[in-house]
Amino acid sequence: ALTTGSDDLSSRLAGLEARGLVTVRATSALVDEVEYAFRHALILDVAYASVPMGRRARAHAAVAAWLAQRTAREDEGVSELIAHHYRTALLGPGADLAWGEAPEDRETVRAAAVPALVAAGALARRRNLIGRAVELHEGALELATADDERVIIHEELGDDHGWGYHGDPSVDAWTTAMRLRRSA
Repeated sequence: ALTTGSDDLSSRLAGLEARGLVTVRATSALVDEVEYAFRHALILDVAYASVPMGRRARAHAAVAAWLAQRTAREDEGVSELIAHHYRTALLGPGADLAWGEAPEDRETVRAAAVPALVAAGALARRRNLIGRAVELHEGALELATADDERVIIHEELGDDHGWGYHGDPSVDAWTTAMRLRRSA
């Protein structure tokens, strides 16, 4: 799905709608935004595959930033989508191509991605989606570069496993968090 406020993009989307490739959704996840969806998954797949992988990763980062700017971090409907786009931008196919020549841009995206993944994981845990919470927090851990980030993420992982009654992984995560906190 796409949302837009740009007149040029709106006219292009209207053309795609006239050709039967996209449709306007009756409701949007974002207030005051028109949301479009591809009419068929195959159309989405072909469109997505036609974008070079490096450009795709940068586009995921731009979408995540755009969504984060327009929503509250606690917005359960969008939080996981933001985390998905950040994770795909930095860890998905083409990420090396997108950021290899611009490490400062990658760091800017990474700095926004870690708290987004942590927040989305905590929301997933509150919805009792323990496996998804662990997955999001492990993604954040993969992107973490500083011990203060790692402490928070290990604490979240400890909570995830604790809520899921996974005793040993919970203790391991909390032990790591305490060790990192002490060394800091």
